[in-house]
Amino acid sequence: MRRRELYETVVDAFIIETGATMDTENESNISSGENVTPERLPLNILLAEDSVVNQKVALSMLRKLGCFPDVAADGREALDALRQKRYDLVFMDCQMPEIDGYEVTRRIRMDHTLLCSPDIPVVAMTANVMKGDREKCFEAGMNDFMAKPLKKSDFQSILERYFPDLFVLESTVDDGASGLLIDDVFLIDDVLFRLQNDREIILIIIDQFVVEVVLQIAELQAAAARHDIENVRILSHTIKGSAATVGAQEMSRHAAQIELGAKAGDLNGIDEILRDLTTGYLRFKERVTATGWCEVDGLD
Repeated sequence: MRRRELYETVVDAFIIETGATMDTENESNISSGENVTPERLPLNILLAEDSVVNQKVALSMLRKLGCFPDVAADGREALDALRQKRYDLVFMDCQMPEIDGYEVTRRIRMDHTLLCSPDIPVVAMTANVMKGDREKCFEAGMNDFMAKPLKKSDFQSILERYFPDLFVLESTVDDGASGLLIDDVFLIDDVLFRLQNDREIILIIIDQFVVEVVLQIAELQAAAARHDIENVRILSHTIKGSAATVGAQEMSRHAAQIELGAKAGDLNGIDEILRDLTTGYLRFKERVTATGWCEVDGLD
């Protein structure tokens, strides 16, 4: 089954299950040619992140700061990249499939077959912001910490901290954000603030999220039906982070509930939370479509 057919099948199933309705629009490709790219910094940066939404956000922010990272979608890809190229810094997602960010960092510090220095700065990127989570990052050998949802100012601070002689401080001006139906279904003001009113990248990541998350929810439902607690934990963590990135706070909250249960090994009540998550998705898609922030309906 093609991805478009799978997407449409899952969405139809969501609508039947919840009794909800969704309007559809034609997909449009958004050009990235309007943004002015700053002078390229002489840095080799690796971005290790499994979420496509977060990849797009991080790449957009870093490119505006003069950095053009290579991307690894999981821990194994990150290690392969580090064997082939000498990097100056790694932005490391903590929760990734295959090999997580903690283990990748431990290997960086000990594996002399890698081309990078064992002392290369590794910056953790995680949605878990409790004190114990920070300590876990540092114990694994990470140098620094960035909380998700990602912010351009955080990337800027990291670059200034580790490469003060190369990085030119960029002045930023918040030109204001127009409020649109502020509630936890779609926190557009928060997204505009974090992404510094870059409407082009916001349109891109919301379109990507709408397509990607519906398939992830289907995978999450299947994992829950199999009582596959580890996959439930991984998928719910991914949905929690990407939903927060696009301002889908209601969805992020439901995914966080599922993740907490999976971490405790308890999936009791997950069916009800999955229904809430599904309803939250439909509410989010309806809201972003109605307010002009989504231009996608399926995949090619």
